[in-house]
Amino acid sequence: ADARAWGSVLEARGFSISYLINEQATRSAILEALQQLIAASAPGDVAVFQFAGHGTELDDLDGDEIGGTNGPKDEALCPYDISQGAFVIDDDIAEVFTGIREGVNVTCFIGCCHSGTITRFMVGALPTGGDHDRRVRFLPASPEMQAAHRDFRKRLGQRRTLPKGTPDQMRQVLFAACLDRELAYESRGQGEFTVRATHILRQGTAGLTNETFHSQVLAAFGSQPQQHPDLDCAAAMRRAPFLQ
Repeated sequence: ADARAWGSVLEARGFSISYLINEQATRSAILEALQQLIAASAPGDVAVFQFAGHGTELDDLDGDEIGGTNGPKDEALCPYDISQGAFVIDDDIAEVFTGIREGVNVTCFIGCCHSGTITRFMVGALPTGGDHDRRVRFLPASPEMQAAHRDFRKRLGQRRTLPKGTPDQMRQVLFAACLDRELAYESRGQGEFTVRATHILRQGTAGLTNETFHSQVLAAFGSQPQQHPDLDCAAAMRRAPFLQ
């Protein structure tokens, strides 16, 4: 439902849309489509990547993550073939994004728990009280998932080491459903971030910067939100025109 909602509103803004739905959304298909999107984008283009699926945190296997209550973790999107250990970890996406050309606007909309680092959690158990149609998306990484991940990465072989960068070197703009310490919620089968963000986008983009769009989405959650949508990008990009 989230993917279709974003596709509809972006298509109305003149974007050409391509979907990977359910069994189509394997790890290799997601990364190949993202690589093709980046490779085909020329200076002056605006490219959008939106992920509507589950996510998790996995043990960091190459030592590039820092800290964490339970040790360093990689954030991961969960494709259709996660039973084979085929997660899309943050390192995979970072490697693709090194190919973003100067003058290309790549904007990501990721509706996830702990989504300062591109995660997404599946629908959990029904709440015990209150709105019984409101759920948290959550997929804890079981020992079996961790083992499958380790085996899959071992089969991939040695990967190149990404250069260490700073936030101001980010080439993409990321709008996340919540802060990295928070959970993302859905109601009536649709992400609460998606509902609010696409509603604002339908009103038009004239005069919007990345920062003002983020502020409007945050305000749409009210004065006591359970999740705080985040904007992660280079400082200069905060004032850049939204989706332009």
